[in-house]
Amino acid sequence: MGKYSDLIDQLNPNDKQNPPVYNALIDADGRAFRPLVRALREHPDEDVRHDVAHILGERGHWKAIPYLIDALDDPSEYVRSDALRSIELICFMDHDALNTWLDLEPDPIKFPWEPVPRPDPKTGKIDLDKMGEWFERHRIEPDPAVLAGNKRKVQHWWEVNRQFIEGNPELDWKRRTSAR
Repeated sequence: MGKYSDLIDQLNPNDKQNPPVYNALIDADGRAFRPLVRALREHPDEDVRHDVAHILGERGHWKAIPYLIDALDDPSEYVRSDALRSIELICFMDHDALNTWLDLEPDPIKFPWEPVPRPDPKTGKIDLDKMGEWFERHRIEPDPAVLAGNKRKVQHWWEVNRQFIEGNPELDWKRRTSAR
């Protein structure tokens, strides 16, 4: 494995984001692009795919958009959400602009019959293990037809707008990243 693949594997040790690695991947040179795309497509950990989608948006290069569109049918709602948000970020759009403009179908919500775990009255803290178990019990699978429809809408938007986005000096990622 390469340097960037190794860094990607260190993004979420013990289910906690590793900020130094996260920031290093945002600021990495162009050689990080392919390993990031590979991780977005293939990494078994949804938290890593979620972070990678966000990192690609933070890096700000339009070349990531087709790969982020591909992630719109990822099994994880967090990856799908960050992929869409990253496209908006790359294009300097407001949050939820694509949802609104393209009338995307929301992920289905399962209304739970049991209450969300509450903070411990003594410590005021929520047991994260109990919260994770609660989320797992209430997770529902998205409708593949809805995901495919949303993906088609975003792909069409990209086909119509790609030339403008690629050639727009206001969206020049080199100028954006050199300002950091």
